[in-house]
Amino acid sequence: MIDTYIFDMDGTLVDSLPDLTVVTNMALESVGFPTHTEDEVRSFVGNGAEILVRRACPADADSDIVDHVLATWRQLYPVYGLSKTEPFPGMVEAVRTLKEQGKGVGVVSNKFDAALKKVAERYYPGLFDVAVGESKVTPRKPDPTGLLKAISDLGSVPERTVFVGDTHTDLETARNAGVRCIILSWGYERGDFYETCEADAVMSSAQELLQFAQENDI
Repeated sequence: MIDTYIFDMDGTLVDSLPDLTVVTNMALESVGFPTHTEDEVRSFVGNGAEILVRRACPADADSDIVDHVLATWRQLYPVYGLSKTEPFPGMVEAVRTLKEQGKGVGVVSNKFDAALKKVAERYYPGLFDVAVGESKVTPRKPDPTGLLKAISDLGSVPERTVFVGDTHTDLETARNAGVRCIILSWGYERGDFYETCEADAVMSSAQELLQFAQENDI
């Protein structure tokens, strides 16, 4: 029986790429660095704001300037980071249904913790029992610390948990934590990942997720 569903945020629950592109380019422009297309920013995301910014900056950029860009990014995100973000179709209803069925539901993300909680409450208000983002005590995925904390806080165990994500980082995190993994194919990975990854399931709709939950509710 699976009684716990924990989700990644960006690329899984919400399409935040347009806003991430805007904020990243604003931070880069603040120091005169070249900007990037949305598709280029897509290739930078998945490992938190710091890695995103470091990938977006020129490879030969001075580390102090990169740190300044990151600080600027963190200042800009709360102001501009939710202008175009939207939940993926059917996912609010899917999470609500799981919660109404008595499942434990949580979210674990490489988004810094305060921003994660803000995004979760804005787009999935009152639905998550636990939200764990990057912090001084919670390292970035694929380190399993955040996922294992969420499982424990929900009163569950890895054997009864599924982690739902969209990238190889999410799959690796699930494996590191000893939980099953569902990958949603509308996410931010590139190449043939969705055709070749070795997740427990790859799904293309919220309805498939609910069907899986029904089949495993025994």
